[in-house]
Amino acid sequence: MKKPALAMLLIALGVAYADWSCIGPFGGAVYSGAISASNPQVIYLSPKSYPTPLLKSTDGGANWTQTAQLGYMGFRVAVHPTDENNVIAATGALYKSTNGGGSWTYQNVPGGCYAQDVAYSTLDPQKMLAVGYVYTPTAHFGVYRTTNGGSSWDTASVDTMSYSMGYSVAFDPVDANVAYCGGYNGTPTVVFKTADGGVSWARIETGFNGYYCYAMHVSPLNHNIVLAGSYYTGILRSTDAGATWSQVATYQPIYAFAAKPGQEATIYAGTDNALYVSNDTGLTWAAVASPPPGIWGRTVLVTAGPIYFGSKSGFFSSTDQGASWTPLIDDVAFAKVQTMTLAAGEPEGVWIEYKDEAVFRSSDNGANWTRCADFLSCGNICGIATDPRSPLTAWALEGSG
Repeated sequence: MKKPALAMLLIALGVAYADWSCIGPFGGAVYSGAISASNPQVIYLSPKSYPTPLLKSTDGGANWTQTAQLGYMGFRVAVHPTDENNVIAATGALYKSTNGGGSWTYQNVPGGCYAQDVAYSTLDPQKMLAVGYVYTPTAHFGVYRTTNGGSSWDTASVDTMSYSMGYSVAFDPVDANVAYCGGYNGTPTVVFKTADGGVSWARIETGFNGYYCYAMHVSPLNHNIVLAGSYYTGILRSTDAGATWSQVATYQPIYAFAAKPGQEATIYAGTDNALYVSNDTGLTWAAVASPPPGIWGRTVLVTAGPIYFGSKSGFFSSTDQGASWTPLIDDVAFAKVQTMTLAAGEPEGVWIEYKDEAVFRSSDNGANWTRCADFLSCGNICGIATDPRSPLTAWALEGSG
């Protein structure tokens, strides 16, 4: 007599499961992204969530699909200069796709690879460089190199300090054998340069104590102009291919550079609290007219038309040089919900947290959501509680206590 009842229960559970639908909140934090130089309508985004459903648009951000999943968020995503479907992602490991993100192939890199940034040479896309650290036996600033499109890689440790790491890499746009990389090497902001395609690297002292070097840029207009974006000392600029450096802006930290195609003297720089622009190849800088929502500028993508900006509040475009911004992923569900609480004393009240990023509140069972003021500092929220006598009074337990 019990078996039919169990079968009915399983059928009922199956129907209930089939009836689930996503109610949001939609969007989420964007950690990195890349745009195709050969087809600027194609954009790839890596959310700050893991496992990571890499997002792809083929119409300039109007519509999005989720590609095959990466095991971890992409610290950096790069697109082949002439093939929009050829993409590589640095997630610690390196993964490559040749079908627009439909599937990913692990790149077998020797030396205990942990990659933070990766780049194609625009002159010879068979050449790629990635930076991070290698174990020899402790962590050291490491560079990973391929000259055959990823069929094979070799590894070099470019620093011998007890702990150092690479965070940024950029090829020279005139000479495919020249490249620069920056990272963490203690207090001094140091840059490494190769003139032989990454076989050997020379350490360059910038003369500034900015800790991490999160971003590098070499100007296509004058390859002697090199920019380094640091954690503490803002933007450093060299006009002699890295031999000497000057501080041209104190904004901090600098996460990304992007030059405008066809107008490469115009360069954008993303920080925690503003988006900055230079119209003289990085000599002088000013904030754009309106900061993008949810500033956290790790993703700055620039076309001959729109500017794109990824933040902890989503992904946005501007067609008026940053005077106004349009949200592009508000209807895409990809963020990871870590905590959910039904509000005491409010029958239709719900509180949730996007892991490490934001708390949202709904007063109508999730039909509409309001993003609460940001307060996260050290970790994700472990729990949320509300006062049954005052449903708008809430307590949150953060990972740091």
